[in-house]
Amino acid sequence: MEIPGDPTLRYLGAHADVLVILTRLSLFAQTAALLTPEQRQENAVGFIEPLQAAINEHHADEESTLFVQMIDLARDATEKETTQNLISQLVQEHRDIEATWSEVRQVLITLAEQGEHATVMPDARRCADLLARYQQHANFEETVVLPLGQSILSDSGGRSSLAPGDLRHRVDNLPGYI
Repeated sequence: MEIPGDPTLRYLGAHADVLVILTRLSLFAQTAALLTPEQRQENAVGFIEPLQAAINEHHADEESTLFVQMIDLARDATEKETTQNLISQLVQEHRDIEATWSEVRQVLITLAEQGEHATVMPDARRCADLLARYQQHANFEETVVLPLGQSILSDSGGRSSLAPGDLRHRVDNLPGYI
């Protein structure tokens, strides 16, 4: 439920769909050897686009909109410094998650393109690591950074250009695994 006037609520829970997909990806990686080549190919295809869009677009939107406004609208120098430090941590987490995703994505692309001729399998440890990193990131963002953002933006006297419902990322047609 969104409360009119609180633009940070759109980000609360925004990670849920990604976590569902990453959980399914992790399970797929653990069981891929048990699947037929066609099933591996089908699953690989199903994960690539939704995760690429959800991870990269979500991070880009946060960094170009929410984070900028949080820093710009911080109430004093101490709050601005705290906000900048928290956001720097989140941005570094974004880059780390994106780098891990890029590695996993390359294997999925190979599986999708080569099908029954593919000689690679998704790395279950790497996929589990991606899931764990994303869970930690989402928890930190939603329990530390977003409450601060809510405080800053709600005290901005209407100077925030964010509106409830903007940039809320939901993934349609969540991929599954067989």
